This record gives sequence, structure tokens and C-alpha cells, in this order.
Amino acid sequence: MRSGGIPRQVKTLLNVEMDPADEIGDVFEGAPTKKTIHVLVVVPEQGSSVPTVSQDGVFDHCSDPFFSQFSTVDQVGDWLNFSSLLPLTRRLKIYIRSSYRVIADQALLNPDGNMVKYAVVTGTPGIGKSVFVYYVMWRLIKDKKRVLLFDSEGNFYFDGTTMFQCDSLPKKFNQQFWSTDLWCLVDSLDPTSIPGLPYRHCSVLLASTPRRDCIGEFKKLAPTPDVYNMPLWSKDELGTIAPLYPFAAAAWQNRFECLGGVPRVVLQDIGTDPQTLLMSASSSCSLDDCIMLVSIYSEINS
Repeated sequence: MRSGGIPRQVKTLLNVEMDPADEIGDVFEGAPTKKTIHVLVVVPEQGSSVPTVSQDGVFDHCSDPFFSQFSTVDQVGDWLNFSSLLPLTRRLKIYIRSSYRVIADQALLNPDGNMVKYAVVTGTPGIGKSVFVYYVMWRLIKDKKRVLLFDSEGNFYFDGTTMFQCDSLPKKFNQQFWSTDLWCLVDSLDPTSIPGLPYRHCSVLLASTPRRDCIGEFKKLAPTPDVYNMPLWSKDELGTIAPLYPFAAAAWQNRFECLGGVPRVVLQDIGTDPQTLLMSASSSCSLDDCIMLVSIYSEINS
């Protein structure tokens, strides 16, 4: 084998299972000694817990049980079924509202691929904007798009094939990484305030209530962000997800009549009587507050 060829004796044994108790001299005639065996072991490439340095940022293969499964999740009817609990709802399912599809279709549409795209999804607190961000992330991953999520659980990056946890962001001048095809998903945080995020070089979707401290600077960017208002849930929609919250079975319909289509206060946080919530809210605002137009252009910060 030193000459680059495989000896005839070796070729005849390539597909033969040998007894490890056999002496080498008996198997290979002419061996230097009968009992000296030189073994070459080829070890398959293994996953490593050592962070991978890529695009001059530090990425590690995602070990988070929820985010690591995104690429394997399929849509079944109007649901996304996960094997690990969602961090926000502590449930295994995401119900895909029709408004989720419509808003995502429009928000992700970017006819000019050479330009960045900015989008803001806003609405009442507790309506499901954060869950919508997960839905958008799933859609981008299914389309093999690059996506970087800024989440309270950490930063997660999908490069088109693999999910990573992002310990540090690539440098701002890395144009190979920061480009218009990269979607950055941000939940309730002004993208212009995120350290290390060159928001002028990548596309950004922000989900937030109309708080000035979350949207104030972002809405001033060019191109002007497209704004989408997430509607309240209908009674039928809430009835669809109500079985996920069995402890609210006896109360949710009355809470809906009092508080409207907001899953957080109708199905999740049901410890406080709805009338008490209404009295508390009405006593902390003025009549002018009640009739004020609320949008991303409102001067509110609460």
C-alpha cells in the first residue's frame, strides 16, 4: 500500500468479516511479525459543543428544545404542532389565524430584492403578536430564507439549512451576512436600539404595541415601514383555541363579552374578575384618553 496500490491479499479481504483473535501473520502472509497490528480508525464527523465561528460572529448549533425543531414542524390544517412548549403560551400548538397569513404575505413581500424591507405589526397587548413572530419565522424557514430572531430567550439564526444560537453578532461591515435577503425579527424592542444591528442593511419586521419607545425611531427610517394592524380575535377564533386552556372553559365566554377578543385576558390570565379589570382601567385614564386615536403615530408610551 506504500506505493499507492492495494495489495492483492488486502483486496480479497475487503468485504470479509475477520476474527479479531486471528494472528496477523496467519491472515497476511509475509507480515513483519505475527502479532503486531497497525489499526487505522476513521471516526465519522461528530457534532461539537464548541461554538462555530462563522461570518465573524459566534454561532453554536441550536440546543434550545423549542427553536431547534422549527425546520421539522409541518402545518396540519390551521395548526403548527410542536414537540416542545412555546416559551410564551406554554402550549404545543400555534393556531394560524387567517389574519396571520394575510399580514405575513404582505409584510414579507419585497418586489425589489436590492432594497431592504421594513414592516411593523402592531395591535392590542395580549393579542398574539409575539406568537405571530414565531409563525413568520416558521414561514421563512420553510422557504429556506435566512432569518435572525431577537428573542427574550436569546438570538437565533437560521442560515437556510441549520438553526444556530447566536452568541455575538457579525461585524456591521460584513456585507455577506448583513444583506437585504436577511430578515431580522424583533419583538417589542426598537430595532434602532439593538447593539450591533446594522438595520439599514437588512430587512426588519417589528412586532410591537404602539409604544413610542419601541417604534419611535424605527418608523422614521427610509424606506418607510409598512404598518399592519392585527385585528382582535373573533369569538369563533377564541373558541377554536379554548380547548388549549381547559381551566378557562367556564369563564372565557363571559370574559370575551366584557373584555373583547384578547386571548391573554380571556383565556390565560383569568384570575382577576373582568369587571375589576374594567374599573381599574377606567379609573386610570381620562375621557380624552378614551377617545384618542391609538396608532404608531400616537404620542403614547404605555
